[in-house]
This record gives sequence, structure tokens and C-alpha cells, in this order.
Amino acid sequence: MKHAVIKVPQAFLYATEEDACGKKRDHKSGIVDEVLYGWNMKILAEKKNCFFVRTFYGYEGYLEKSAAEKSGKKQMAEWVVTASGADILRIPKVQGEILLTLPRGSRIAAADHAEDGYRMVRLQNGKKGYLPEKSADRISYDVTEQELREKVVKTAESYLGTSYRWGGKTPAGIDCSGLSFMSYYMNGILIYRDAEIKEGYPVHRIEKEKLQMGDLLFFPGHVGIYIGEDRFIHATGHRDSFGCVYASFQEKDPGYRPDLKASLLACGSIF
Repeated sequence: MKHAVIKVPQAFLYATEEDACGKKRDHKSGIVDEVLYGWNMKILAEKKNCFFVRTFYGYEGYLEKSAAEKSGKKQMAEWVVTASGADILRIPKVQGEILLTLPRGSRIAAADHAEDGYRMVRLQNGKKGYLPEKSADRISYDVTEQELREKVVKTAESYLGTSYRWGGKTPAGIDCSGLSFMSYYMNGILIYRDAEIKEGYPVHRIEKEKLQMGDLLFFPGHVGIYIGEDRFIHATGHRDSFGCVYASFQEKDPGYRPDLKASLLACGSIF
């Protein structure tokens, strides 16, 4: 099975081949997901101008060929960009020419050691660049349940203030399931990318009374991350927020959403 690796900072998956090629769009983008630099996916079919792919987390869609390059490997680089955005510089100095700017979550081949605050990286085009050491790290898997819960919430909070973007996954724009996905992905857990509990993925249904920080709240077409005391973080296209914000089921709290309180469908957890 052939694979494709994303070679641009971010790209989109589309619902149809016509959407991916920019044809027959009825004033809607046809976007179903966003994929980031260095992400690897299976090529299920190859068309003239696009690939039909399945991501490493099981999502399928059409991808413009110009956004990726073919690869015989399915592994991704170990290093992940942790800063909201990171410049790859031609030389290890702040004055260096910017070769590429990558969003949080991008995967990149990096040297194990850093010098003078910079880490050497190898780009998809084979060029060498330098990344600020503080901008990337390996994902840590050796954590306790409580530590993981706290890290998931902390990751979600790092997107606060981000504008809403349908299908988005970055600090440039993010949607509800993108926020939940990235909050777990950045901590080594792959959950389903949409706002539902799906068989074959680690999230399972729990009772509302058992909710703890880091668990998920599911609504019709929407999902949020619970942080305790009837409060949660979500990315919403609601006109009063249009972005990643805190919300609450408590009437006295800022961000109170009576509509969501009344429409809670399920609670989910990986624990």
C-alpha cells in the first residue's frame, strides 16, 4: 500500500474528488478535515489531481496531490511541533531566513541534540533547517492517568482564543472535534475525529456523575472537553463566541450555555 506525506504546513481533506479539485462546489468548501505537515496517510486510490486517502487515525477524504508526496513508509517522524507556530530557519539564528512555518501538531525529523537553543531538522524536500529547541518535543507516553487528564486539559487551553474554522485543527482555526482530537493527539492518544463515540476508538460511554477533567461531552453535532465543576472547553461557531472558549452548565458562570445543558447526549472517557 502506498502512502502520502503532507509537505505543506497544512492541507484539507474533501468529501469528493470534485471538491478537492475545486469543481462543482455549491458555495460550500466540501472540507471534512485538516491534515498537517509530516502526517502520513494511506493512498486508497489515485486520481488525476488528487489522492483518496485514509489518515493514520482512520479518517478518509480526497487530498490535492500538490499537498503531498508519495512515500513507501507509513511511519511518521518522532518530533512534534508544540508551539502554536514554529519557524524553520535556514541558519540557527533569530535573523535566519524563514524556510517554512509549521503549526502545532506537525511532525518533523529532528536531531536528538540541540545547540545554542536550536535543533537541526530535515524537511520533506530534503533541505536542512533549524527549529527553536523550545518549539518541538517528543510525545511523552509515560504518565499517570491524572497527569494525562491534566495534560489533555492544558493542551485544550492552549487553543483558547483560536477562531472557529470548520474542519480545522490548528491555532489558526479549529472546530469542536478538531480541538478534542488535538488535545488527545498531542498527548499520544488517537480518538475519533468527529463529535461522536465510535466503535473501534478508545472513547467509551460513561455516566455523567463519573465525569472527570479531560473526559468528553457529546451534543448533537458537537463535543467539548470537561474541566470540572460543570465547566468545559469547546470550539464553537456560535455567534456569541465563534472560537475556542470556556463554557458552563451553571447559570451563574460566564459562558453559561443553557442550550448545551439541555441537549447533552452522552459523556465519554478513554479511562
